[in-house]
Amino acid sequence: MEPKPARPGGLPIWIGGHGKRSIRRAAELGDGWLPFRLPVDELTKHLAYLREQLALYGRRREDVTVAVNVVAHPSGSDPGGHAADWDLVGDADACAEKLRRYQQAGVEHFLVKCPHGSSTAAMVETYEVIAREVRPRLERNEQSG
Repeated sequence: MEPKPARPGGLPIWIGGHGKRSIRRAAELGDGWLPFRLPVDELTKHLAYLREQLALYGRRREDVTVAVNVVAHPSGSDPGGHAADWDLVGDADACAEKLRRYQQAGVEHFLVKCPHGSSTAAMVETYEVIAREVRPRLERNEQSG
């Protein structure tokens, strides 16, 4: 295969899903684990299982990066009903607090997307708000913690 991967050891392998098989695969073979739409409390239970599986394969928790998808809703939009843990709605402080809960559970990366059907203008504005207003609140928390 040419060109060779720039990363020593090859391309990172990320395993998606939050069933036991997916978690076992991530523990045995993965560089990253990407569960799908889990509330923080449920994610915490799955992370405990991931740690158990990592130990069985002689690996450490640091060997597998954990990321979650979150949905950033454009200003003024409503996700309908009760917003889930992964729904970023409201002001920057509320959004940062949701992300902080995931960080405290063990999440290291967030993949931010907008709801299907969002206009390009709404998506750009939403991503700018996340970058400009939400992310700095998380960085301050990391520096003080």
